[in-house]
Amino acid sequence: MKKLLVAGFCLLGALCFMQAQNVDWKNYGAGIEEGDFIVRGDIGFSRHWKSLPYDGSMKVPYLEASVEYTKKLGELPLGFGGFIGYSQDKMKETASFGVEDVPDYEWKGEMNYINLGALANYHIQVPVEKLDLYAGLRLGLEFWNWKVDYKYPSYEPVYNYGYLVSYKYKTEKESVTHEMKLSPFTLSECEDFYKANNVKISRYDIVQSYMVFGGIPFYLGYVNGEYSLPQNIDNICFAKNAPLRDEYDRLFASAFENPDYIKAIVNLLGTKNAGYTRAEILEKLDISDGETFTKSLKALLASDFIVKYYPFGLSKRSVHYKLVDSFCIFYHHFMKNLKTTNEKFWQQNNTSQSLSSWRGFAFENVCFNHVEQCKKALGISGVVTQTSAWSKRPDDEEGTQIDLLIIRDDNVTNMCELKFYSGEYEVDKPYYKTLLTRESLLQKMVSPKVVIRSTLITTFELKKNEYSSVFSNVILMDDLFEK
Repeated sequence: MKKLLVAGFCLLGALCFMQAQNVDWKNYGAGIEEGDFIVRGDIGFSRHWKSLPYDGSMKVPYLEASVEYTKKLGELPLGFGGFIGYSQDKMKETASFGVEDVPDYEWKGEMNYINLGALANYHIQVPVEKLDLYAGLRLGLEFWNWKVDYKYPSYEPVYNYGYLVSYKYKTEKESVTHEMKLSPFTLSECEDFYKANNVKISRYDIVQSYMVFGGIPFYLGYVNGEYSLPQNIDNICFAKNAPLRDEYDRLFASAFENPDYIKAIVNLLGTKNAGYTRAEILEKLDISDGETFTKSLKALLASDFIVKYYPFGLSKRSVHYKLVDSFCIFYHHFMKNLKTTNEKFWQQNNTSQSLSSWRGFAFENVCFNHVEQCKKALGISGVVTQTSAWSKRPDDEEGTQIDLLIIRDDNVTNMCELKFYSGEYEVDKPYYKTLLTRESLLQKMVSPKVVIRSTLITTFELKKNEYSSVFSNVILMDDLFEK
């Protein structure tokens, strides 16, 4: 641009010099004389739309009106005046969010330009009748304004339990709420999270941390890599100023409109691992069945606090609601009625029988939340399945309880035994007989064409002995970390 301006000034200077030497200045040429008013209309191209960072196009070309008064200044035939111009460009920008049912970002705009300014033209005399050749300079201002028509989601994140579960967006024409399901981390994602935060921790301890904090990154973020897992649990949950010591009440107060009502349901579900039916919840809490109760169950399901399942052998009317949120389960076991001021409670009881029993119970919940990883380990990811539990205690038969059944559409049912051990798991003779009894009882409940396969889900290896063959399949802790 600088080079063009310099060249223009040089050319104009040369022409002026030539005419100053050879031209009769009585008139300018083309009938233009000194003292004339010249009114001019021009049309051209907008200079803007090609330079915009959007998909732009010219809607109205550049239109200009100008007025000029001719005056000889010295020996130079000049014209002085002003101009006003207008142009309009249109732009648009679109982008896809890649989320089902969410409209694309769409922005449309019109840019209006108004130009005002002064001009000075030099009229070049040429030997062509009725031809006015001129060159000049302009100095002015440009005004512009937007006219916008857009469909652009303005997002308001919705957090529940420390993580994003949905977002709200608005457009000028509509207001929409769209759920973007972001479930808690899996074990694999927990492992990645710890690595990203420079927390060195074994998979054995990651599973235990999942039993306490679940897959909630907000909670996992409190784990300090300088301490062991028992130390972290004390610091986060049992210390005097532990960040999660009062989290249970704070959680429901911040996440739900009716926290006491919601908390009452969760408190009840926390008393029984198998959960309760809708009717049982209503009866035990002495509340009415209505819109409030229905919405509360839906909110708890959507937030991954609870799941619903159909207990094996019962009708669909017997759907059970089961608490699966790890932190809530942990709270009900150890923190709900905690009266101790011992800030090292977990460290001092880490090897106790009560904590060992709890780990066995909590591991069931870990497996329940990683059924897809179990299916992958079994090589049945593509098989349609149902997940259930089963208990049978008739008066005339030996009772049994199975915490996890994977009921498959390929005429196989995996009867899963869940064992959290610090080493190899060994099947002894009494347990061997128990498993055979459970298989026999379950076989009576299914079609003769269905095969029952006892399946062990445990932390480490199954120790080989004369009874270990009772398990058709073995799923190890590492399998639960599959993506």
